[in-house]
Amino acid sequence: MNKYEQIEKVVSLAKSYVGTSEEPKGSNRNRFAKMIDEKFPDFYNGKKNGSAWCDEFVDAIFLEAFGEEKALSLLCQPKKSCGAGCKFSAQYYKNAGRWFSSPEVGDQIFFYVGGEINHTGIVTKVDAKKVYTTEGNSGDMVKDHSYNKEGNKKI
Repeated sequence: MNKYEQIEKVVSLAKSYVGTSEEPKGSNRNRFAKMIDEKFPDFYNGKKNGSAWCDEFVDAIFLEAFGEEKALSLLCQPKKSCGAGCKFSAQYYKNAGRWFSSPEVGDQIFFYVGGEINHTGIVTKVDAKKVYTTEGNSGDMVKDHSYNKEGNKKI
């Protein structure tokens, strides 16, 4: 599978879950953390289902698309790291020299809110003015969003 096929697989899979919500709403319990808990128990320390899950959504998409070894490589993560949280995931990219300020389709994107990284998603489209994303744990569900490139300090 070439790079473009990998990107298409990630984007398509992420978008296929738009509308998926927590069960019950407001609980942070979701299918993505459950999948990590059940299928990849050696990839993190502790249960993930019930915690904030935007990072778990991204990790689960890559795990479902590519399996363990390839997902961790693409996410720049060591073993026992899936669903570690936005700050940790961002640091993995920085440590690997893969931290960039211009997002591309298929990238994991991080958002600064209140001066620190505390949300993430998958870039699904980029044009001259906007970056489009699919994000887990956005209003307790998976949602599509778009952000202006100019003047947006969150990207």
